[in-house]
Amino acid sequence: MTKQAKAVKTETTEVAVKQPSKSKSFAVRFAETLEARNAEQYSKDTVTALNNAIAGQKAIDLVMSKPEFKELQASLLKSVRIADSKQNKHDFIAVKVLVKIVAALTAIGQGLKSELDPYSRTIIANVIALNQLNNKSALVSLSRSVVYDELEQQAALVQHYNCSANTAGTQCSSTRQMLKALDMCEVVKGKRNDIITIKDNARIQAMVALFA
Repeated sequence: MTKQAKAVKTETTEVAVKQPSKSKSFAVRFAETLEARNAEQYSKDTVTALNNAIAGQKAIDLVMSKPEFKELQASLLKSVRIADSKQNKHDFIAVKVLVKIVAALTAIGQGLKSELDPYSRTIIANVIALNQLNNKSALVSLSRSVVYDELEQQAALVQHYNCSANTAGTQCSSTRQMLKALDMCEVVKGKRNDIITIKDNARIQAMVALFA
């Protein structure tokens, strides 16, 4: 039995329970959390997030060591570990969002917005330009198949992408939730006509710097 484990007696056997090590970097703890989640609920996206987190460990640790991000460590690890939305629907982070969280932290740590997926780059560029972006405008920015109707106010979008309407919906949702998980924008989970609004904090400014 290692120093990081202790024996917990049950009625039938002894179970080794790993104790969190404060000496481990955030990236290592994050990867371990993803691994534990995937062991409970397997997903190819979780595997992708795990592999990318390991590859981007240096950049992720650089970002998460900064005071404005360090304060998110505990809550982020707690949410990432939730393997099923039924366990905690409010804090649950979907697997595709996990991939985008890793990409965002890696992008900021490396100073490269190219680490972000093109859907996120498009939405974030428009949010930065307008300070806020409603769901419809986010969808319009991602797909030519989505258009404003005559009664809708059209946003002065600065960047566009072109994917299918279905893909736009999925990608818009995961990017919104990534910005929420990293506490960069005000987002109401699951709200149909919600507006992504930039928060006044250093975390979103770190993201903004990539688009300067």
